[in-house]
Amino acid sequence: MTLEEIYKEYCIKIAYVELHQRSINNITNEELKKLKNNKDAFEQIPSLSLPASVDNFYFRDAENGTSTLLAYAECSAEEMIDITIHHKNRQYQWLLAEAYEVYEDFLKNIYAYLGFKNNELWVLSDFGSITLKDIKTKDFYYFQNQSKNKKGIPQTILSRLRNILPKYDSIETNNKIDSDIKLGIILIEKLRHVIVHCGGMVKDKKGFIELVLKDAGLFNSGKYKQKIVESISRFFGEGPYSNTILLTEVKGIPLYGVPPQIMTGEINVLEILINVLLASAYAIYKEIKDSNLI
Repeated sequence: MTLEEIYKEYCIKIAYVELHQRSINNITNEELKKLKNNKDAFEQIPSLSLPASVDNFYFRDAENGTSTLLAYAECSAEEMIDITIHHKNRQYQWLLAEAYEVYEDFLKNIYAYLGFKNNELWVLSDFGSITLKDIKTKDFYYFQNQSKNKKGIPQTILSRLRNILPKYDSIETNNKIDSDIKLGIILIEKLRHVIVHCGGMVKDKKGFIELVLKDAGLFNSGKYKQKIVESISRFFGEGPYSNTILLTEVKGIPLYGVPPQIMTGEINVLEILINVLLASAYAIYKEIKDSNLI
């Protein structure tokens, strides 16, 4: 694979993630419109106490093959609206997980490309048990496989890239998008773990945020900036959802990586996080392309 092919493949995959997000948003908005119309209609008849939705759920008994009642559910119009929004948020969570995994694959391929083009860009442990003579005979797919097996991905790869691409190291914290890209990627990595393994909910939000800050080198023995904590907290809901990762569109409130001057109208939270991944990938691609390393 060429450098351009690696980057193009990444962009196409992320574009599909964003396409799915737009489709989910449009479908959900139509459904919410119908539910809100039904809710308004019910409110016009105060004496009417019928539920907005009645559902029976069945499964097939393995012993005799008959349908057996699993559950019976009645939902009000308000409950149906909450369920629909919750489902949309859950879909957005999985899109973020997918976007992160695509980014991680991009880093593995980029690192493989660098090692293939210039063996000296890899640390010796990346090659495994192989002689220096044999390294020269290996094709790109050997380097790709070794890159996939590198421990501590993505942070070990990013750490190495910062060493060989000093300008990228600077861009992570000093950029025109007013975003700490290093912190953002660590945050997304941790959010993805919670989404995949914990249903998108943390048990201890304060502990989660402190873990993100520690990995980003911003904990400072507990003397971290409260402004950063507040920004990360806004990726969670409120009230009963205070420990739930919230990625649906929100009204103009301060969010991590969003300059105050552009916070008007509705903010696409998922898009903000995906933009951090895109900004990182493009900066890495551009710095390698413009360098004399390969």
